[in-house]
Amino acid sequence: MRMERKRINRLKVVLAEKGMTNYNVEQKDLHGEMSITAEHVQNNRSVRGMLGQRGIKPEELPPAEDIKKVERRVAKDEKSLLKEAKNFQKVNVENSQLKTS
Repeated sequence: MRMERKRINRLKVVLAEKGMTNYNVEQKDLHGEMSITAEHVQNNRSVRGMLGQRGIKPEELPPAEDIKKVERRVAKDEKSLLKEAKNFQKVNVENSQLKTS
């Protein structure tokens, strides 16, 4: 479980680096594996350096909430809301029928 959380935090750093690389590839009109790889490596070093200057080590960050747990909670909440909506609709129909009777 702890290793999974470390991977999630590492993934966040990787996504930051990748986003920067994608942006710079377009802005600098980079082509070819060597130039794009060099850009990625430079971005990786920059992100790591900035984090290090601020005393942040991604592998030591507190764990993020597991995505599977979030997905299960959202699905449960959606199901509950649908059930409540159906019950609300049913009560409204019953009340309408009582008024017309």
